[in-house]
Amino acid sequence: MKQSTPNPRHIVIDPAQNAVAYWHGVGLANLERAGYRGFVEFIEKPSQIALPELVSAGRRIDFAFIDGEHTFDHVLVDFFFVDQLLNVGGIVVLDDAGWPSIRSVARFVASNRSYKVVAHVGCDSDPKSKLSRDESPATRQFDEGFGLDGHCIAFEKLANDNRQCDYFVPF
Repeated sequence: MKQSTPNPRHIVIDPAQNAVAYWHGVGLANLERAGYRGFVEFIEKPSQIALPELVSAGRRIDFAFIDGEHTFDHVLVDFFFVDQLLNVGGIVVLDDAGWPSIRSVARFVASNRSYKVVAHVGCDSDPKSKLSRDESPATRQFDEGFGLDGHCIAFEKLANDNRQCDYFVPF
């Protein structure tokens, strides 16, 4: 049985929570209204700045939800630093994995890292899905083989990264 954390924290990284007039801080206000604001550590910086700072500080986490910039490089950088923070047995979720850029990161994680898919939500085998229309049958078969058929994919970390410097599996 996993022991409970004596001081649970929910780290929120959002550079636009207050910076974009549209949001008006509504996320933090909702946490306050629900009585959870005391558990939240809010970091109002871009993730490519905030995540390395958390790594440098020696922080550890059990769960991460990646839903920031949707370009391949941003999501890969977020995953790279989240992996350094995440305990073995922890879960990382990639949201919007139906986007080709994010699905490519999911393929990288599934084929090159010590992670396994433990859950997914949504289904990309729907004929209306842009992903299923635009990608080859071999690519769709690859995705199905790793359980990457979803718009939101949860991976469990099986081990810390111990790859050799020349390790690479095409994805």
